[in-house]
Amino acid sequence: MRDVVTFRSGPDGSLILAPDPGEDYDYEDMEVELSGRTIHVSTPEGGQKVRLEVVHGESE
Repeated sequence: MRDVVTFRSGPDGSLILAPDPGEDYDYEDMEVELSGRTIHVSTPEGGQKVRLEVVHGESE
């Protein structure tokens, strides 16, 4: 499944996203890998919701 979500960069042209574990698990339970143009987030179990928080910039 592929979905496209649009974000707008901050005034300095950058965008910072951070995985948000929600209520189901902790930050330590998640693994994040950056490779080229891909962000790979792993959770302890399949079927978990993964949210990305916009730390700098905004979502549209």
